[in-house]
Amino acid sequence: MRSQATQLLAEMTRIEKGTQKFFKGYAATSFDGVLKSVDLRGEIKRAYLVLSVGGHEIDCDITQVGLDMVRGALDNRATVTGLAFYRGDSGLPTNIEIRAIKLISKVKPDIARWRGAFMPMGSEAEIEWSRD
Repeated sequence: MRSQATQLLAEMTRIEKGTQKFFKGYAATSFDGVLKSVDLRGEIKRAYLVLSVGGHEIDCDITQVGLDMVRGALDNRATVTGLAFYRGDSGLPTNIEIRAIKLISKVKPDIARWRGAFMPMGSEAEIEWSRD
């Protein structure tokens, strides 16, 4: 009974202060960013992921990823997938155990590739006739 009262009091205090309650635990997730500062010393290989949105740095464990994959993603934009650990004090994880890395292509935006993509279905003759 006392522990329930303590929990209720803590929840009421949190609500009064307006502080948010964040997720605490592990979650499978993906993040978009640039891998930086790789450290291959020791049993656990580490890197930092700088997020594309916001620029926050997240500590990453890259032990389970091949070095060729890491080398390709270093200083390039990529999507990393893995198991993220959330401490509960922020909406972002404190650590990600990366399982896969997928490079995001460096294709420059070109509007010409969309030519004809939004044309209505039908032949050109039907389209010309409907414009009259």
